[in-house]
Amino acid sequence: MTASSCRNALFILSALLMAGMLAGCAATTAGMRYELCFGLSRDNGKAIVSETEWNAFLQREIVPRFPDGFTVFNAKGYWRDNGKTHAEPSKILMVAAPDTPETRQKIADIASSYKERFKQEAVLEITAKTGFIFR
Repeated sequence: MTASSCRNALFILSALLMAGMLAGCAATTAGMRYELCFGLSRDNGKAIVSETEWNAFLQREIVPRFPDGFTVFNAKGYWRDNGKTHAEPSKILMVAAPDTPETRQKIADIASSYKERFKQEAVLEITAKTGFIFR
């Protein structure tokens, strides 16, 4: 094998490796991970948002806004008020979606609706730049 044919073979091999790496990168979608943390206590801890109420909220407010998918986790949230730490059952909604004004508005609308419906002081929103891919 001559030096010229070795260089050509190395060039072709490098090009194929680079194409393979770029093909893997092309499938990753840039976007945001949005998380909303919903406390389930209400009426100053005297009552809890039931699974039936949560599922109705989910179907009415979340599914129509994110029909392509999302994840909900059961959690236990902790927060501090007047020097005392409180714990309550919680739900965490996680959505991976493009970072657009429409997506941000959908997230804000879900949080507002939950606060109004269940008389909550706040819903915690966490956002992070991310990339996502379905394999």
